[in-house]
Amino acid sequence: MLFRESFLLLSLRNVSSRSRIGLLLLKHRNIICSRLLPWCFDNRWIWQTYLSQLLSFLFSKVT
Repeated sequence: MLFRESFLLLSLRNVSSRSRIGLLLLKHRNIICSRLLPWCFDNRWIWQTYLSQLLSFLFSKVT
């Protein structure tokens, strides 16, 4: 695994940072979409619940 990571770093050394990030995102877009985005949508209700409770608490203290 270290060999593969070091080979990847050496092969991308001559590429600028912006295009390197773009290439990595393009290469791994399926992994990003399948793992990261469902996690965000699955846990979105936690943040919505937290924010609604916080706003309810703040408005109850104001009025």
